[in-house]
Amino acid sequence: MHDIYICFFWCIVRPLQPGTEPSPSTVLPSVKILAFKVNFGVIEDVKMLVTYLRCFPNVETLHIESLTEPTGRNNAKFWQELPTIECIKSHIKKMVIHEYRGNKVELEFLKFISTRAQELQALYVLLNRESLTSVAKADKMTSKLVALSGVPWCCDCKMMVLGPKFQNEWSIQKASDLTVDDPFHW
Repeated sequence: MHDIYICFFWCIVRPLQPGTEPSPSTVLPSVKILAFKVNFGVIEDVKMLVTYLRCFPNVETLHIESLTEPTGRNNAKFWQELPTIECIKSHIKKMVIHEYRGNKVELEFLKFISTRAQELQALYVLLNRESLTSVAKADKMTSKLVALSGVPWCCDCKMMVLGPKFQNEWSIQKASDLTVDDPFHW
């Protein structure tokens, strides 16, 4: 539990540059739970996510809040050409995508995860409230999630899609609460 606080403190005090390679001074192997807010539509944000993931090789639970706004850009090639990330390949057991909108860039990230995460046991997709404001939007979201089920998974992972009522507010105060197992869990 104490590792969570160290993770946030370290990320705030020692910011990394995109492309920083893991080294003894940039790796925290004791962190088991990690959370990020990422705009998948901005390639610099995506590269920073990858850089940070390489610095936490033993993460078992990963929470990602998608800040993705449509940009018209598709980073599919980035995800397809990206080498394996150790924590994704060998350690992540639970992943939660918060504020999922069903954008192509989010889907490409989930495809990357599905083909690389060999230990993933559970994927929770928490839908963004605006993506369900009408029947047409809900149908569109359903078809996007069905497309994800057609992707070949490299593990026996259970995927659960949950509505917006399961979202919660993230804060440093909640993250540093050492009395809970996963401060980002809904």
